[in-house]
Amino acid sequence: MSEEKKELDNISDREFSLGVKAYGMEDYSVAFAHFLKSAEMGYCNAQYNLGLMYRAGKGVEKDLQKAAYWYEKAAEQGEAKARFELGSMYEYGQGVDKNIEEALYWYEQAAKQGYLEAQTTLASLYHYGYNMESDFEKAFYWYEQAARNGDRFAPYALAEAFDRGILIPRDIEKAVYWYFKSGEFMPEHLKRNTRLEELEAEYSGEYARGKAKYLEELESG
Repeated sequence: MSEEKKELDNISDREFSLGVKAYGMEDYSVAFAHFLKSAEMGYCNAQYNLGLMYRAGKGVEKDLQKAAYWYEKAAEQGEAKARFELGSMYEYGQGVDKNIEEALYWYEQAAKQGYLEAQTTLASLYHYGYNMESDFEKAFYWYEQAARNGDRFAPYALAEAFDRGILIPRDIEKAVYWYFKSGEFMPEHLKRNTRLEELEAEYSGEYARGKAKYLEELESG
């Protein structure tokens, strides 16, 4: 890295830090000015913050087109939050023409980076088919990714889906696994739910395999 590039990076970092400090003090116009300087030098976090501020009209006049512009700048550099926000702007036609394909593209870019809200958004879109055709295979793929990424509601949703055969083939072994998994996030709810006892009584083999898979995964960390 050249000395000139290092100096520019230092300036960009400094402007960003000053922006964060001003934002924390609720001096939004000053924060915006610092973020703008940093963003123009290519700092993706500053670009993302400009998107937020233009979208909310905080420290600057609300401008959804400029919000989308700065989100895209940050998204192109791999900023997951910006990719998600840009996807939402395409989904709802805010500052850009409404385009569900573009929305899905940016949501998926964020989701592949492990961004939880993008994963749950994709699961819902593919499940319920908002402004698009449903795709249950993709819906449950993203439900599973969200569940493994710490979403507290997705494991129980998966358990019920596999238990009842809702939109997917019934699979008691997987249902048992996800019921136990949901207990990590909602232990009291699982204690009150007698469904596992019913499954153990009616499907002892599938129950045993599902529980064993959960315990094996739990022990392996």
